[in-house]
Amino acid sequence: MATSPRPSQRKSAVAKSRSQQPKQASRRPSAASSKAAKQRVSKPPASQSLAAQPSKSQPSKSQPSAAKPSATKSSAGTSTAAQSPTPARARKKPALPSAASPNRKVKLLSGDNPQIAKGDGAAPVQAYLDAIPGWKQAVAREVDQLIGELVPDVQRAVRWNSPFYGREGHGWIVAMHVFSKYVKVTFFNGQGLRPLPPGGTERSGNARWFDLREGMSVASSPLAGWIQQAARLPGWQT
Repeated sequence: MATSPRPSQRKSAVAKSRSQQPKQASRRPSAASSKAAKQRVSKPPASQSLAAQPSKSQPSKSQPSAAKPSATKSSAGTSTAAQSPTPARARKKPALPSAASPNRKVKLLSGDNPQIAKGDGAAPVQAYLDAIPGWKQAVAREVDQLIGELVPDVQRAVRWNSPFYGREGHGWIVAMHVFSKYVKVTFFNGQGLRPLPPGGTERSGNARWFDLREGMSVASSPLAGWIQQAARLPGWQT
């Protein structure tokens, strides 16, 4: 005859069966799990976000390429390509008048002294004489002629907008420059001339000069004697 289990045995069997079954998670989610779930829903996957961004190597279709100028329509209806502004060209400095350009208008500097480019020979000196205005031109031509007569082997040139006269092996002996009220004749070794030319300062060194003003005669001045003496003295070497 089978015997029924005791009440104490039944309780122990039920407790044993419950301990072997896996524990079920609570139906109510925690606050941390719900927040993580919202982030997963709102944030797209990494593959989708990369696909949505345009590639850096290729320009966007919405932006026009910088290499192709956009066409614009004028008021007449014709399509014209937009042109970029061309850079302004630097202005060229005008060349100084020289013997090669006798017809070029000569600029007069302070005191009506002609601006002539540096050059050797009689041609630039002649261009200088031709550009002198007024009574000073006749005085300067007379001085130039006197130097040529007294120094047959004279060499002419233009330096610093002034006619220079010299001799081979001696250097420059005399120069001429035009001012507003006189023509200045400078002797580079004027300290060795007798009588001493009146013009000179403490800073002029050996140079002395003589000013020819309007109404003065070149022939009756002491220029001839000074020119002859200067031709025998050492000149200024440049």
